[in-house]
Amino acid sequence: MSQFKYCIFVFLVLNSFLSFPQQIEDDVEIMRNEIAFKIIDTKLKIQNGNFDVALKNLENLLSETEKINDKKSQAIVLSNFSDLLSTIPLNLILVGEFSAFELTNKILS
Repeated sequence: MSQFKYCIFVFLVLNSFLSFPQQIEDDVEIMRNEIAFKIIDTKLKIQNGNFDVALKNLENLLSETEKINDKKSQAIVLSNFSDLLSTIPLNLILVGEFSAFELTNKILS
C-alpha cells in the first residue's frame, strides 16, 4: 500500500509542475545572458563585414537593454555601435549604403 501512496504522491507532484508553469520570460539574468551572447554574435558579424545585420542586431540589443534597465550592457552595445561606425569602409559610406549621419541618429535616438 505504501508503494501505491508513493505513486500517487509522485503523480500529484508532477501534475502540479505541469499545472503551474514557471515564468522565465521575465527573468533578468536570463535576458542578460542572451544579450551577452547576442553581443558576441554581433561582434563576429562586424568582423565578417555583415554591417547591415550587425546594425539591426545592435538596435534590437539596445532596446532590450533599455527594457531591463541594464546600464552595463547598454554601454557595451553603444561601444559596439562606435566600433561599427569605425569599421565600416569609407567607400561604403560614400556610395550611400551606409549613411554615417543616419547611423549616428539611430544611436542617439
